[in-house]
Amino acid sequence: MLSQSQMASRRLVKRDLALPLSDIDKAVAVDSVYAINLFFMTREKGGIVNTNYYSDPAVDELVLASRASSSADDRMAAAVRMQDLMAADLPWVPIAETKTQWAYSSKLHGMTWYPDNSVRWFDLSLDK
Repeated sequence: MLSQSQMASRRLVKRDLALPLSDIDKAVAVDSVYAINLFFMTREKGGIVNTNYYSDPAVDELVLASRASSSADDRMAAAVRMQDLMAADLPWVPIAETKTQWAYSSKLHGMTWYPDNSVRWFDLSLDK
């Protein structure tokens, strides 16, 4: 078993694991183009994580074009095309999904689920 720091180093720096399984990969922003750039764009073209070594020149070009566009319609059309390409390739196949469960006192207010699974501390208040 690897420690979290060893796993991160081997997945993101050494890249020597053939099939690293991770339950923490998620985009911080709710933007499909950003998520594709993060996890599926070829690293040599500007991809950031891509631990599964996926590479498709068409997806790379669509990400680059989307990042350069300020048109919501153009970005949406590119995102749909990227999803179609990736659905055919299946670069990532979830094999398990875990539920996020939170337990907290009824005196705590402001607990809200956010897409990045982070708690917004400034939203919280506690009855005395």
